[in-house]
Amino acid sequence: MGPHRRHLALFLASLALSLPPIRALDCVLLVHLHPPVNPRELARSPPLSRSERRQNVFQSFSSTVNDVQRSVASFIEAQNGGEVDVSRLWLQNTLVVRYKEEGERLNSVFFHEELPSFPGVLQVEADAPVLRLIGAQQEEDQGAKEGGEPQSNVKLLHAPQLWAKGVKGKNVVVASIDSGVRYTHEALRDTFRGTTKDGKVDFDYSFWFTPGTDISKETPDTADEVGHGTHTMGTAVGGKGVGVAPEATWITARAFDIWGAANKSDFLLAAQWVLCPTKRDGTGADCALGADVVTNSFGVDRSTPAYPQWTWLSKVIDTWRAAGVYPVFASGNTNGFLCGSVYYPGSHDDTIAVGALIGGSSLWGASGKGPSLEEEFSWQGLDNGPPSTRGKYIIKPDFVAPGVGIRSAMSVKDTAYTRLTGTSMATPHVAGAIALLLSLYNSSEERSLAKPPSYEKVLQSLTETTTRKLHKPFLVPSACGNTSYQEYPNNIYGWGLANVCSAAENLGFSCDDSSFVGGTSTEPLLLADFVSIE
Repeated sequence: MGPHRRHLALFLASLALSLPPIRALDCVLLVHLHPPVNPRELARSPPLSRSERRQNVFQSFSSTVNDVQRSVASFIEAQNGGEVDVSRLWLQNTLVVRYKEEGERLNSVFFHEELPSFPGVLQVEADAPVLRLIGAQQEEDQGAKEGGEPQSNVKLLHAPQLWAKGVKGKNVVVASIDSGVRYTHEALRDTFRGTTKDGKVDFDYSFWFTPGTDISKETPDTADEVGHGTHTMGTAVGGKGVGVAPEATWITARAFDIWGAANKSDFLLAAQWVLCPTKRDGTGADCALGADVVTNSFGVDRSTPAYPQWTWLSKVIDTWRAAGVYPVFASGNTNGFLCGSVYYPGSHDDTIAVGALIGGSSLWGASGKGPSLEEEFSWQGLDNGPPSTRGKYIIKPDFVAPGVGIRSAMSVKDTAYTRLTGTSMATPHVAGAIALLLSLYNSSEERSLAKPPSYEKVLQSLTETTTRKLHKPFLVPSACGNTSYQEYPNNIYGWGLANVCSAAENLGFSCDDSSFVGGTSTEPLLLADFVSIE
């Protein structure tokens, strides 16, 4: 087995195995404070630009949390002799406390007996790994190189028709919270915000690392030792024909480790950073440089005991939505025979969940299916337990996209590519599609829309113009939630496969789809051969 295949095999095996039992991290605590922030109090669609909406959330939340965070942080630092680092989360009024010296243990008497009674402290929680990436499957045969021409999976979304009009995602920012990205890869380096004019790399406002990372030792080879984040970002915004929006700017937060796990504190810091990125040292937050779209490939089966540990994510999602950010999530790789199997948070009503297709016509059997039960989350406390339900089932996934044997960038070297399969591979197609539509306003002056489309209008344009000539699923249910796959939206294909050219037309932008050539409603079912390495 060659080194590239060993690299990928280790990643895939790590995601297939269960993580070690979750244990508290002895040196890191989350100190939750009162009052909690509530994104639902902010207007969903104020007459603001995308950057202004992010700034509005930042200012509103900061004004709520600044005084109590300053008071509690000063108390913690004074009682611990300067031995701790305190990071502030305005995203949900929480302090992340960790010892500066590795191996030191927090003062349990202070943090578990004295601090909880200090004014403004709501709860002290031990940090732990709570999030997991959704895995992928390997293909054994080496795929043919396709050069710089758009690949068939990209053509299926009718993206090249928009490219021909000068619409390629320019001035739109796509972020990922993943395992990192190889920022020097030939398909990604030119649109990485951290690539300077002289070809060097600057991580300020472009690449977030978990606290404690020695950034001075970071290299392209260590940027993504898993490969998952490089592959998914390549599909969203990569050049060389692999990505949907090849001129969109990308940034990334490396919150997940080599085992595909993320600590709660790290994810919260990353979720805040993609809204308002900072310098490497965490200073100088600038919401104007934040993400317009976030592509996410992690989730949990809601039927498992682990689900209640995840419900706090709903607050993050609502905050992203209030800030005008599109939260795109994988529907999950599940038991293909089950309906109601879309992973949380893709099952959340305010996320955009994406299922996987074989080619452009048939459901990949393991792709998560709806319906999902709409749930109610209280905003008065921490919500670490199960939410109450409203008793209303919602259609999920929202869209489908190619997810089998998807060729994209590989993290082992700058010219490496590989094919992976899973809903993780489908998700960035939709993130890239949204980036293209957002860039309609930023395209050349003679073709540009008069004003940027609203958040809701972009989604409406996608749902109303999808490709819906999709086949009956093979060996898995063809109807879920009393809705057939032939009735749209449904719980198999959602609204269908995005067609960005037609969506642009729906928004008032001229796009000629008559030249569409590509993929494939006639592609055969592939029951094996999922990943190759070039």
